[in-house]
Amino acid sequence: MMIPHLRLCFLRVVGVHMATPGLVSVTPVIRTAWTLLHERSNLAALGPYREERSMQKVNRRSAVALGLAAAATAMVKLAAAQTTDYKDATPWPGVVVRAYSGETPSIIPGFKTVSMRDIIMQPGSKTMGPPMENAMVCHITEGELQIDQEGKPFTAKKNFVWTCNKNTKETSSNVSNAVAIMRITDLMA
Repeated sequence: MMIPHLRLCFLRVVGVHMATPGLVSVTPVIRTAWTLLHERSNLAALGPYREERSMQKVNRRSAVALGLAAAATAMVKLAAAQTTDYKDATPWPGVVVRAYSGETPSIIPGFKTVSMRDIIMQPGSKTMGPPMENAMVCHITEGELQIDQEGKPFTAKKNFVWTCNKNTKETSSNVSNAVAIMRITDLMA
């Protein structure tokens, strides 16, 4: 008796049939797809179909292996591209200045190079207001800061961008309950 859902899944192959011990005869054998997939002991019965299936497996395995290798290579390249060379300083309590190494030549007229640093401020921390040594672009990447620039206060929320000129006096304070990060791109004359 055949399982009803396999009734339509017939595959006709030429198989080896042992009529009597020691005598091999080639006879047409009708097998179900289930038998072909699950009968591993008699691979000769699969005939040329066996090579097709093994090539499909090799192709699938090769494709998966190649895909995994390409993904791993891309991840290594991305990891290598990330900047990890930096120096941390703590000029004020709860404030870390992370200066990334390296300056890049600038194409902006009046500026020779650009560099980058992050100001990481813990909740309740505050910076003093020394004059800026150079012009810069400031960007809040995380959190929220209260900024007082030359006596003009404003709130800088995540993704807010503003500029400072050389000798500008500015104070920053983190009055929120979360860490705030201000990324600064220094424009060096």
